[in-house]
Amino acid sequence: MRRPDAQRLFIRGLRNNPTPAERKLWGHLSARQLAGYRFNRQVRVGGYVIDLTSRSAKLAIELDGDSHATTAEKDAVRTAFLQTRGYRVIRFANFDVMSNVEGVVAEIERALAELPSPSPSSMREGNSLLPPSRSRVSGRPCSQHGLNDAEHRLPETGPGEGSAADTTP
Repeated sequence: MRRPDAQRLFIRGLRNNPTPAERKLWGHLSARQLAGYRFNRQVRVGGYVIDLTSRSAKLAIELDGDSHATTAEKDAVRTAFLQTRGYRVIRFANFDVMSNVEGVVAEIERALAELPSPSPSSMREGNSLLPPSRSRVSGRPCSQHGLNDAEHRLPETGPGEGSAADTTP
């Protein structure tokens, strides 16, 4: 078994002893309650620990207590680092979470809605990269998608336009 390093023990302590604001907000974010996104608490990214994050959405949520009022410069450096890692960082004061958690949750939901889709659905674009199935060959709707044979096919491309026939030597 791997021996925990000092930072790992520190993070474990943060998870086991959340602030009242973290505990309150976590009650709204845990178990994929918010738009189906999974959130984690106290996640290490580089040398920093993010209070709450959705890794799949690359959204970092920082809850700032009284100590953050004097560390604005350090927070800016931390935010810049997380942005270089692809995270969008949003910050809330502990007071806001404690007095208006519904408003904070609505703001997080809005931030999630603004994020670009990481990989647009090929079905939505009218293309499917699914392998042929027997149900499509027979002309019956596919049991998985309910689409008929013609709807499942990739658009036809001519020579030199990326067709599979162009890959043979």
